[in-house]
Amino acid sequence: MNINFINKTRGYAFILMFIFHIFVFLKLLVNLNYLNNPVLHFIGFISRNIFIILVGISLYLSFKNSKNIEEYKKKQLLRSIKIYCIAIYITLLTYFIIPEYYIVFGVLHFISISILLLYNFVNNIFALIGILIICFTLSNFKIPFTLSNNSSLGTYINGILGLNIYKTTIDSFPLIKWIPKVILGIFIGYFIHYFYKKYQNTIKKNKKNKKIQQSIQNNHNIIDLIGKNTLFLYAIHFPIIIIIIILFKKIL
Repeated sequence: MNINFINKTRGYAFILMFIFHIFVFLKLLVNLNYLNNPVLHFIGFISRNIFIILVGISLYLSFKNSKNIEEYKKKQLLRSIKIYCIAIYITLLTYFIIPEYYIVFGVLHFISISILLLYNFVNNIFALIGILIICFTLSNFKIPFTLSNNSSLGTYINGILGLNIYKTTIDSFPLIKWIPKVILGIFIGYFIHYFYKKYQNTIKKNKKNKKIQQSIQNNHNIIDLIGKNTLFLYAIHFPIIIIIIILFKKIL
């Protein structure tokens, strides 16, 4: 299933995120703070939520597109490992550039772990509802791990779950806050697949419309390319922004 608007949506979300991160690093590197601007706040909010919801949509559509369950599981496992490797690179990069605010568990860490947690349940609505209940319970009752009182590991686990703040960081995506949004994306994926399938059946009845549809799908533009390469672009956009700001600082 090739639904072009998903790539476009991901592409626009990346552009919004890129803009937001410019201002994040302006604050950190040259102490220019525009982050209180409501427009920037909205840009950051929209880009984060779109990215996370698209994780769930992609999980479900990938499941429906796979030839068999083994192929699907292998693909998602490799995808998770690939994303986490890039997440580690982001952690190291930010540690050396901005050690006070380096990323411990950011968006890529979260996406990788959420894939591992959910890819076995994309077609099990009862399991997904159960996970939602667990997230709701943890977030409302703040049940801490016993490890948290005795070790830094417990504090870290509580931090990535969202039960405490383990450090100051420029990017944090606690599991119990954002997992429900991935699940929302999975549910949206159900509807996209259902209605897209009906749409395709309608198109097949009209050869002329089918040719038009194929022409539209083959017409890739810059937003499509960004949407298809967001992981690579995410990996390089931090150093690009940092280098540009450092050069700009020297000029001033």
